Amino acid sequence: MGKEGRKRRNMAELALDPNNMAESMDDDSSTEALPATPSKSPPSKLRAVDSDDSATHVILEKLSSIEKSSQATAKAMDALTATVQSLLNQVTTHSEKIQKIDSETEKLQKENFQLKMKLNDMQRHSRLWNLKLHGVKEENGENIRQITIDILSKVAPQINDKRCSLWTSYIVWAT
Repeated sequence: MGKEGRKRRNMAELALDPNNMAESMDDDSSTEALPATPSKSPPSKLRAVDSDDSATHVILEKLSSIEKSSQATAKAMDALTATVQSLLNQVTTHSEKIQKIDSETEKLQKENFQLKMKLNDMQRHSRLWNLKLHGVKEENGENIRQITIDILSKVAPQINDKRCSLWTSYIVWAT
């Protein structure tokens, strides 16, 4: 150990020994003198308070800003809630209307089918009495009745004129 190490050890021993405490204080040669005042002055408390006030002020401003933002968000949420509720009411109303329209459409489709069937039956019934003559050309101003009677008398001579006149009222030309 060097001189300085021994010196430190001696100083530590002396500092711990209560008898030597008074001596060590009197002996200026073994310890270095400490300055009576610090070399730097501590920051003034007034400045620290000012910096705390400004930091508090900044925090309060930010909290105020957050509160205003929160209030604006709450208002927007209220408006959106009202809008969504209105839309839900409209959807419910429209769903009911759509169901009514669907049932009405189904009813009309059934009625349309029934009317088509009835029309087809009526047309089929009216066609039962139609007489189609193939191979006879239609001409303007001709007497269809007389042409039919002539053809029928050649095909079935036993038919009298009264039946022919009845039949000829339902003649349809097939072209």
